[in-house]
Amino acid sequence: MYETSYDDYMAGRYPLAIDGFQAFIQMFPKALQAGSAMYNIGMSYYAQRKWPEARDAFLKVINDYPQSQGSTLPDAYYKLGQVYEALNQVDNAKKAYEAAVQKFPGPPSALSNQALQRLNRRDPD
Repeated sequence: MYETSYDDYMAGRYPLAIDGFQAFIQMFPKALQAGSAMYNIGMSYYAQRKWPEARDAFLKVINDYPQSQGSTLPDAYYKLGQVYEALNQVDNAKKAYEAAVQKFPGPPSALSNQALQRLNRRDPD
């Protein structure tokens, strides 16, 4: 079920992928891939420029799946920052990037660190 939804996501069938990932999470809320499924829901909304929905999905990854595997959590913080930038909420974007850098030092948060530096150069405090 997860793989089929991921195939839909990769093929750009975002509404279908979202439905599939949501069904996967409902059926297997404790599965190792549940956090990744929620992340991919966020990415599907992100690809469609549905910023509020993407924001909510990335926040859900961060808050509901703190044990997510791999780069899911650092990537969720980074994408959350990007969503906030798209929503012109620069302070929230900085907070998301800063959280990634603090919680995941080094390579996992490299993109967040670069984005934070970019925002600080553009709009120094």
